Amino acid sequence: MSLQEELQGPPPAKLVVDHVSKSFRQKRQTVQALDDISLEVAEGEFIVIVGPSGCGKSTLLDIIAGLEKPDKGRVLADNQPVLAPGRHRLVMFQESALFPWLNAFGNVIASGARSQNSFFIWSASKNSWKPTCMSSLAA
Repeated sequence: MSLQEELQGPPPAKLVVDHVSKSFRQKRQTVQALDDISLEVAEGEFIVIVGPSGCGKSTLLDIIAGLEKPDKGRVLADNQPVLAPGRHRLVMFQESALFPWLNAFGNVIASGARSQNSFFIWSASKNSWKPTCMSSLAA
């Protein structure tokens, strides 16, 4: 394909979900969460995934985010395989994990610190955040 032909064609998809399947084995049965799912999302396109509880929406999002691996198929983000979580993809979990007394910035700072076994304490007198290690509180 020439450069001219490539420029005239549609731009590559920002996200490709290509024949993705995923099942989970439980004690008495295997649950097929996703079965041969394919979709493409163009740059700037906005999509919504809607369905009843237990239909595989969260499983699909976990695979797209790189938190879960598909049994079959593949996911490409910017034409690169999604094999693990990456900094260019963001996941907002269904469960509330925010501190209601913090603003958005404070919750972002706190979430990053929690993942590193530490957190930040707001000092009203200094009007600043102080990093605090979990183990230092036990002493």
